[in-house]
Amino acid sequence: MPAAGPNTVTSPEHSARVTSANSAGIAEIAIPGELSPSIYELVRFGVTLGGRPVELLGEITEIDGDRATVQLYEGAEHLSVGGNATLTGVPSLCEVAPGMPGIRMSGIGSDLDSMLGDHIPRGESFSPLAQLRAEFEPATAAGSDLAPGMLLGRAHAGGLVYHLTAPIRNGFKTGRLTWLAEPDEMAVSDTIARMDYGDGKPVDITMIKQHPVRLPRPVQRHLRTANPLFTGKRAIDSSLVLLEGGKFIVIGGAGTGKTWFTQDLAKFSDVDVVVLVLCGERSGEATEVVINYQEMGLMDRTVVVLNTSAQSAQARGQSVRFGLAVSEGLRDMGLNALMIVDSLSRQGQGDRETSGMMGKMPGRQSFPVDMPSVMASTFERCGRVTCLGGFDASITAVMAISPDGDDYEGDAIAQVARQYADGTVILTNKVAYRGYYPAVGFGSGFSSTKTTGPERRGLLDEFFDGHGLRDWIDLGNFIAETVADSEGPLTDQIKVLTAKRMSAEEYRRYLLGNVFRRAFLTQDSTSEIDQKTTPNRMLAMMRFCRRVADVFPILEDKETARQWADRIGGEAYAVTLCEDDYETEYERIVERLVDAFAVAAPETTETTDAPI
Repeated sequence: MPAAGPNTVTSPEHSARVTSANSAGIAEIAIPGELSPSIYELVRFGVTLGGRPVELLGEITEIDGDRATVQLYEGAEHLSVGGNATLTGVPSLCEVAPGMPGIRMSGIGSDLDSMLGDHIPRGESFSPLAQLRAEFEPATAAGSDLAPGMLLGRAHAGGLVYHLTAPIRNGFKTGRLTWLAEPDEMAVSDTIARMDYGDGKPVDITMIKQHPVRLPRPVQRHLRTANPLFTGKRAIDSSLVLLEGGKFIVIGGAGTGKTWFTQDLAKFSDVDVVVLVLCGERSGEATEVVINYQEMGLMDRTVVVLNTSAQSAQARGQSVRFGLAVSEGLRDMGLNALMIVDSLSRQGQGDRETSGMMGKMPGRQSFPVDMPSVMASTFERCGRVTCLGGFDASITAVMAISPDGDDYEGDAIAQVARQYADGTVILTNKVAYRGYYPAVGFGSGFSSTKTTGPERRGLLDEFFDGHGLRDWIDLGNFIAETVADSEGPLTDQIKVLTAKRMSAEEYRRYLLGNVFRRAFLTQDSTSEIDQKTTPNRMLAMMRFCRRVADVFPILEDKETARQWADRIGGEAYAVTLCEDDYETEYERIVERLVDAFAVAAPETTETTDAPI
């Protein structure tokens, strides 16, 4: 947001006038003839709350002649007809700077840690960057001509290295560097460089970068996403394969472990920084999530953007856009960011509420008719890119969706998001009720991915083969397909026919799905050993599952088959909690099965210890 003191009252000079306002946060202003406002321009309203002069913020969403409609982030019930409204001439801005991990801010950019009391006061605006400091290291010399995005220097803060680049001014005009600071520790708001653009107005440059919230940051080019982002979660890494710069959605109802699942992704994913956007969560749940991040030691690499369900629909709708702008700013400083949104449904509901208040034509399930295009732009701003400075960086997005009534197929937000996402993870109550976490459902209508399709398959095979992880995708797909059959049509058959009436071959496949669910897909987030699985260990586990499928016999005695499946699943799950010698233990399980039924065991494919 543009800097302004929280107790500054706007000047009546060159101000518009409030002509109407309502409790839904919508105000209408009359624009003097000398002013020419723009859509999404930031507007400040000077009011007095509790005897204190403060400013309420909003942005213009419609202009009709000399009238403009403004959506306020903090409600419009305190405005009065005839009151002042100052047009700032700039859109809503997002500021980013080195050292941001650890900051907690609202969805409109105010520092939550600087606010007194238990509630977010209206009209208060505290910069979350005011106290940040970083070690500056110059990377060029005075007298250099720098185009926008070219490297000025680097900042070191919190164990991370941030690229500091020349700003975009006067279009993409090149400027001359007339002064550059010496290496030193300084506040991020201190001047580190001065540039001349030939207009006689030297420009001071700090480590703080500003950019409009709704406008994507320019990049040199978008790159094809092909490198897996290992999360340590076997249900994801084995068959769904989250990619660096990929866009995934996590759909799940209450009780499916959606929040814990995203927390584990934040903890174990191989990224530089996490941007956690809590949009429309209940205050108690949001507080619990932040406390969990602190206890898990994640706040040192996490920026939290928070709007609770008690805040206005406009603020909830803005929070995801603001979190995305923060992620882009950190990406343009050379960091690989993971943006976790919980949840995208709350943003859609906030936009739906705002759209209804403004009398716009509703679309499917009363969401705004432009909801698909808005969501598409959100997903398109994520990905792996070459920044203007010539270095590569990425934003990997994991966005949670809470469908109304747990309707995975009919929810409008879920259906639109699945069109633009690289993959979908669906957490089901059916799996969660059995006590298996993460409760990822496989099969038709459930979790799916586009990352292992024909377009990327060759690139992924090349990556896995080059890191000694041969047959990774084939093994992962085999496990997912077996579990999908077991928990889908074969479970339905058992309910109708009972196990005795099923064919021995189909019952064997049903049992193998249960074994794979227990032995491979289930993970204990409380176990130091099992909460994250390395790629080499995961490959050994997948090869074990493949060998069990090869040697498990087709038995007409269904009870004997069930007992062996339970035994193998239990023993294999116990091995997941073993720190060492897991391959030896897996081999013993296969040998016992082979000895019991005199099945010729296939040769073991050696795993590699090549580091990932």
